[in-house]
Amino acid sequence: MLVRFSQDDVPVLRLRTFGSLDLEGDGIPPHGAGLQQSRLALLAAIAAAGDKGIGRESLLALFWPDSDTDRARGSLKQAIYVLRRDLGEDVFAATGDLRLNPARITSDIAEFDAAFQEGDWSRAVASYQGPFLPGIHLGNGEFTRWRDLEEHRLALRYRRALERLAKDADAAGDFAKALDWWRTLAAADPLSAPVTGNLMRALVRSGDRTAAIRQAAVHSQLVRSDLEVEPDPAVGRLANEIRLEAASLASAVPATVDPVRPHPLDASVASIAAPPPARAWTRHLIVGAGLIAATIALLVAPIRSDLDLVRIDLTSAGSSTDQASMAQNLANQIQNRNPVLKLKTPWGYAPQYRIAATVRAVGETLYLTARVTDRSGTELRAVDPIVVPATSAGIGIRRLADQLAIAITASRRRLLV
Repeated sequence: MLVRFSQDDVPVLRLRTFGSLDLEGDGIPPHGAGLQQSRLALLAAIAAAGDKGIGRESLLALFWPDSDTDRARGSLKQAIYVLRRDLGEDVFAATGDLRLNPARITSDIAEFDAAFQEGDWSRAVASYQGPFLPGIHLGNGEFTRWRDLEEHRLALRYRRALERLAKDADAAGDFAKALDWWRTLAAADPLSAPVTGNLMRALVRSGDRTAAIRQAAVHSQLVRSDLEVEPDPAVGRLANEIRLEAASLASAVPATVDPVRPHPLDASVASIAAPPPARAWTRHLIVGAGLIAATIALLVAPIRSDLDLVRIDLTSAGSSTDQASMAQNLANQIQNRNPVLKLKTPWGYAPQYRIAATVRAVGETLYLTARVTDRSGTELRAVDPIVVPATSAGIGIRRLADQLAIAITASRRRLLV
């Protein structure tokens, strides 16, 4: 998708690296060589270096680690030439090391890092739209290791920004907003015991002790299945404290209202005023008419949207794993990351979110993709292929669920503000 920007009639480009890798802006050749994945990945590496830039030798090690020095330098020179030809001569700043010219091209990673360094936590969270360069594989281990380290750094900053927003809302006494931030953080970091504990406390403050106890159970299940270790005992102790507190509050409520005894006169008056009992067929007719009216009312009632409802449509090609079981696994993983979501559609309600997921098997490899949209059809996230061995379908489903849960949780936060 190309989005048109302008700044004093000068085309401005924007590189997107979170959740996908693409270039948006005016004046981009629709089939230019500069839009090849490897060259966009080169732009992403330069963007990640920020204002300090990145040396050419570092880029050679990332993108051409197995080529001899002269050939690697020739490949880098050719890539830079093509990018300048297709995107503009001034796409790079005129410095020794390579860095993007901010007057010509911006990036979401630069916006995110700048917002984080300035302590603008809301802007940082808004900039982070998913994992860094998901599904980008260039066939060499050096680039993959660098991408994974960079994603770890950025995801950690994202979680820290969410934590600051949640704690700031708690300190300000805005417990509803704090609960929303803790939920978002728990969706991004479901295996963290401290985050789970803070979400449980926020749920208790909102008056929902049942949800707090359920959150502890969800966390424990995830830790056992994903990490194959026992959960932090602190989470279980907190759940027990909440149970005891709920039981104590329930037992402290006295029965202060005595049952009302009818006065003898009331019975006689009632017997005089009461109509004669209806015949059996009349009662059946009335009940039947009521049921018919209720059915008609349901049939003609407008479909209502439920902000917590998610529908999943999953298709598979070439995979021996049952389609229904994969869809159920994906639904369970998403709900584990955000327990407030509902994955079963009740009659009369329309889902707020729709997920179209595909699992395609090619030989011994699985490719998992997904697209999540809201009820209006607006795309919230398109997940690039997650590539896993065919024997690791569960790992692929969990990675897919991570990205989808982040997208849905962020959208719900905007709707509920």
